[in-house]
Amino acid sequence: MAQKVSQVYMTVLMQSDMEKAIDFYQKLGLELLFKLDGKWAEFALGQVKIGLSPTQEVQRGTYTGLILQTPDLNKLAEELKADGIEFVAGPEVATHGIMASFLDPSGNRLDLYQPTHEKVREVLEKEGKLCGDDGGCGDKAKDDGCCKK
Repeated sequence: MAQKVSQVYMTVLMQSDMEKAIDFYQKLGLELLFKLDGKWAEFALGQVKIGLSPTQEVQRGTYTGLILQTPDLNKLAEELKADGIEFVAGPEVATHGIMASFLDPSGNRLDLYQPTHEKVREVLEKEGKLCGDDGGCGDKAKDDGCCKK
């Protein structure tokens, strides 16, 4: 089957206060590409763009499904809490990584994630599901379909 889509291009988050939201996402370290006062703002995060669009109807706690990776979740969470950002869950440690959920200025729920590859590796080794030349499931292993189910 031919590939139908090639990547995630953009996600859009609705905002009740565009200026607060722009400031918030800049503090997270996202690059502001451009803004149209009160109408639109666009950020870059790697190859994915995040658009902010104004709305009058805010549903506090709406889960966006947007998961932002960070190399030091605990440190970032402390910084965000010190800035008054509301956390609704975590940080919590799981096998795959550390997770925490917080709200942006309009109440959109986002997750922070710090992967813990070494823990995943240990679990896969213990269950006999780790494979590949490097002991992991890298590109070669995925292509070969060698990761056991």
